[in-house]
Amino acid sequence: MKTNKYRESRDQAKKKYYSNSQYRASHHRYTSREDDLILSKAIPDSELADLLSVSVKGIHNRRARLKQIQIYKTQIW
Repeated sequence: MKTNKYRESRDQAKKKYYSNSQYRASHHRYTSREDDLILSKAIPDSELADLLSVSVKGIHNRRARLKQIQIYKTQIW
Protein backbone atom coordinates (compact mmCIF):
# COMPACT_ATOMS: atom_id res chain seq x y z
CA MET A 1 0.00 0.00 0.00
CA LYS A 2 2.78 2.42 0.86
CA THR A 3 4.62 1.77 -2.40
CA ASN A 4 1.53 2.66 -4.42
CA LYS A 5 1.20 6.00 -2.64
CA TYR A 6 4.90 6.62 -3.12
CA ARG A 7 4.71 5.82 -6.83
CA GLU A 8 1.67 8.03 -7.31
CA SER A 9 3.35 10.90 -5.50
CA ARG A 10 6.58 10.43 -7.46
CA ASP A 11 4.72 10.25 -10.77
CA GLN A 12 2.74 13.41 -10.00
CA ALA A 13 5.91 15.30 -9.09
CA LYS A 14 7.66 14.10 -12.24
CA LYS A 15 4.68 15.03 -14.41
CA LYS A 16 4.54 18.52 -12.87
CA TYR A 17 8.30 19.00 -13.29
CA TYR A 18 8.39 17.98 -16.94
CA SER A 19 5.10 19.62 -17.95
CA ASN A 20 6.60 23.10 -17.69
CA SER A 21 8.59 22.90 -20.90
CA GLN A 22 7.74 19.67 -22.64
CA TYR A 23 7.60 19.34 -26.44
CA ARG A 24 8.65 22.84 -27.46
CA ALA A 25 10.68 22.04 -30.55
CA SER A 26 10.76 19.03 -32.81
CA HIS A 27 14.55 19.08 -33.16
CA HIS A 28 17.30 21.28 -31.78
CA ARG A 29 20.91 21.50 -32.91
CA TYR A 30 23.07 22.41 -29.93
CA THR A 31 25.94 24.86 -30.26
CA SER A 32 29.15 24.57 -28.29
CA ARG A 33 28.05 27.54 -26.14
CA GLU A 34 24.80 25.76 -25.27
CA ASP A 35 26.71 22.57 -24.47
CA ASP A 36 28.95 24.53 -22.10
CA LEU A 37 25.87 25.96 -20.35
CA ILE A 38 24.36 22.50 -20.01
CA LEU A 39 27.51 20.98 -18.53
CA SER A 40 28.23 23.89 -16.19
CA LYS A 41 24.87 23.62 -14.35
CA ALA A 42 25.13 27.35 -13.59
CA ILE A 43 21.45 27.81 -14.42
CA PRO A 44 18.63 25.55 -13.16
CA ASP A 45 17.43 23.11 -15.80
CA SER A 46 13.94 24.62 -16.01
CA GLU A 47 15.33 28.10 -16.72
CA LEU A 48 17.87 26.68 -19.17
CA ALA A 49 15.08 24.85 -21.00
CA ASP A 50 13.18 28.13 -21.34
CA LEU A 51 16.31 29.90 -22.55
CA LEU A 52 17.11 27.26 -25.19
CA SER A 53 13.46 26.50 -26.09
CA VAL A 54 13.80 22.79 -25.39
CA SER A 55 12.28 20.48 -22.80
CA VAL A 56 13.82 19.80 -19.40
CA LYS A 57 14.11 16.16 -20.38
CA GLY A 58 15.99 17.27 -23.50
CA ILE A 59 18.48 19.07 -21.27
CA HIS A 60 18.93 15.92 -19.16
CA ASN A 61 19.40 13.74 -22.22
CA ARG A 62 21.93 16.13 -23.76
CA ARG A 63 23.93 16.31 -20.51
CA ALA A 64 24.06 12.51 -20.31
CA ARG A 65 25.20 12.29 -23.93
CA LEU A 66 27.90 14.94 -23.42
CA LYS A 67 29.20 13.12 -20.34
CA GLN A 68 29.41 9.88 -22.31
CA ILE A 69 31.33 11.67 -25.05
CA GLN A 70 33.76 13.05 -22.44
CA ILE A 71 34.32 9.62 -20.90
CA TYR A 72 34.62 7.49 -24.03
CA LYS A 73 35.82 10.20 -26.45
CA THR A 74 33.07 9.19 -28.85
CA GLN A 75 29.32 8.98 -28.96
CA ILE A 76 28.25 5.48 -27.89
CA TRP A 77 24.56 5.65 -28.84
